[in-house]
Amino acid sequence: MMFALEELHRNFSGAVLLPTMTSAITATIVTRFFFGNSTSFHFINLVPMPTEHLGLVVLIAISAGVAGIIFNYGLLHIGAFYNLKIFKNQYYKILFALLVSGALGFILPQVLGGGNKLVDQLAANHYSLWFLLVLLGAKYIFTLISYGCGVPGGFFLPLLVTGALLGSVEANVLVSLDLINEVFTPNIIIIGMVSLFAASVRSPITGTLLILEMTGDFGHLMALALGSAVAYITAELLKGEPIYDALLEKSLATKPDRSCEEERNIIEVPVGSGSILEGRKISELPPMKQTVVIDLKRRGESMIPDPDIKLRAEDFLYILTASKNAEMLKRMGEEQVPRDHVRRKFDRQG
Repeated sequence: MMFALEELHRNFSGAVLLPTMTSAITATIVTRFFFGNSTSFHFINLVPMPTEHLGLVVLIAISAGVAGIIFNYGLLHIGAFYNLKIFKNQYYKILFALLVSGALGFILPQVLGGGNKLVDQLAANHYSLWFLLVLLGAKYIFTLISYGCGVPGGFFLPLLVTGALLGSVEANVLVSLDLINEVFTPNIIIIGMVSLFAASVRSPITGTLLILEMTGDFGHLMALALGSAVAYITAELLKGEPIYDALLEKSLATKPDRSCEEERNIIEVPVGSGSILEGRKISELPPMKQTVVIDLKRRGESMIPDPDIKLRAEDFLYILTASKNAEMLKRMGEEQVPRDHVRRKFDRQG
């Protein structure tokens, strides 16, 4: 639910929240009915991270922020590899990925598949630093090869597994330096997962809640939230692009009949008492490009947004608009808004 709100819609209004929540809860009930209540990852005896180790969490998150930039760069530029002349058509690309996966099946089978079992093994067993580095490099490269070959698929779970491997490498180093006790290794793995996710996708709230639910343990909430926030800030400072936004822009750039310059959302604008909108007709809204009123709710009932309807306090307007106009429209519906430049602009345009 939070993924849809924070990453896809970027709108926390009731119009988006209610159907999203309903669909998520329905899917959860159906899934649990048929497959039980087990979580995606199984971490046994998780111990909450002590406060004195939060400084290490920050360092881990910073490294994950850098790793997120590298991860995104690889996904965005793997096409340059598949554009080599050796790949004469799509079948050659798929065959190459198939051969690589076949070789890894004999040499390093841990990096194949979704990776759920690998994450569980990282938390339960002790591996050498060199083997973990090999697993990390192989998983990252194989993710790029698999994604770039053009076969329908994704990188959501491989992203989390890569973060777990990164956390496992860092936990190994910290334990060898006697900076932490080995009992906190699963915590570092989980922090690596959420930090890399936040850095790559740029959805820190989603990442925190996602890992909490996938592990089924809420005792490490503070450490996850801290790691997610720091990784997000690090990726922002490095000016990396959120992976889904970057992939969408790249995809639309190849289609000249489409434009991704203007992002549009349905926003909910409450009409506050004494606000700019109260008492005005819908037709008096200032003209804005790519903006249309699609619904009006009054006392819980939907009304057709006729241009001559006068807005009242506690009405809710639902407007499809370009993202750049969202803040202006919401400010118009705020209570007791003074006659500042926003109102002057409204008066000029309306």
